[in-house]
Amino acid sequence: MCEGVSGVTLAYLAIAAAGTAVSVNSAQNSRKATNQQADYQAEVAKNNATTAGYESDYARQATELKTAQHRLQVSQMVGKQRAAMGSTGLAVDQGSFMDLTLDTVEQGKLDELAILHEGDKAVWRANIEGGNFTAQSGMYEASKSSPLMAAAPVLMNGASQTGLNYYNMTDRMRVPDTPKIDTSKGDWSWT
Repeated sequence: MCEGVSGVTLAYLAIAAAGTAVSVNSAQNSRKATNQQADYQAEVAKNNATTAGYESDYARQATELKTAQHRLQVSQMVGKQRAAMGSTGLAVDQGSFMDLTLDTVEQGKLDELAILHEGDKAVWRANIEGGNFTAQSGMYEASKSSPLMAAAPVLMNGASQTGLNYYNMTDRMRVPDTPKIDTSKGDWSWT
């Protein structure tokens, strides 16, 4: 009977080991797929960060262009005003004509500052977005797991379940030894 128990036990252990091996392989495949997805998402985030950098550069260049165009328009407006005032024959560098010119220049400068402010906000937004995408890429990279981290819990679980089941199986099938009397002591003992 001991040989039959031993054969059953060995068969059980072999099946349990095979099941654990299949589970480890499945965990490794799952880890690979998850890591590939994390790599892909990290690359997408890196590309988005690069695009945000381009948007930042574009916003800066667009702001510079808008500012230059606005300065040109204000200069043209001042020139038209001075020409119109000069055609009256009065002095354009004094009195109300001069006040009108200074008001035009001042309003032009305020508009220029508004253009610069909006451009700075667009650059700032693009830089923040780029930083967020870079951080997101790093998070995807950090989320990847190592082969050991994927296999260790499965192996430990499989080994502990197999060991526990083996213990339970062999403990139930164990036939206790028959008691014998130790005559030197005069009491029962197990031998």
